[in-house]
Amino acid sequence: MLKHYYYQVLDKIFNKYKRYKVVHHKPARIVFVCKGNICRSAFAEWLFKEKSNIPVCSIGLDTKTGGAANSRVAALSEKMGVSLEAHRTTSIRDYVYQPGDSFVCMEPYQAKLLSAIYSDSQILLLGAFATNKNVYIHDPYSASDSYASNCLVHLSECTLNLISHLDAAPRS
Repeated sequence: MLKHYYYQVLDKIFNKYKRYKVVHHKPARIVFVCKGNICRSAFAEWLFKEKSNIPVCSIGLDTKTGGAANSRVAALSEKMGVSLEAHRTTSIRDYVYQPGDSFVCMEPYQAKLLSAIYSDSQILLLGAFATNKNVYIHDPYSASDSYASNCLVHLSECTLNLISHLDAAPRS
């Protein structure tokens, strides 16, 4: 909860994350990013695959390649009609950058980290595409089932809104 308020203050008062909120161009590929690539980025990737024609993948900043999605989140996701059964984690160490990749992060520190590595890439915060904009999307990994369900609903809204913004964006 403290992280949520911390990032909200930095965003609302100091407008610190402005550069991560605007789609400047339609990307060649979307890369969803989170810590473990087993909950948030996995769900966003597979929902995006179902709803958009833009190529997509997901990576984790602190994970090993080849793992499955979190079983609890996968079960909750399945109830929403999004299967994570085929998902396998990809570590940033094994990720292969492609020109035109745009990164979509769950937390501001992830966006800042990727900005240092991929300075010429479009980097976005997924929470900026919610109706009630929030630059920080908390990891549901160790949260209650109720929170995890709410998180998936929020991720779904953000992902679908992102698709709308991408469809309206100019080609790069």
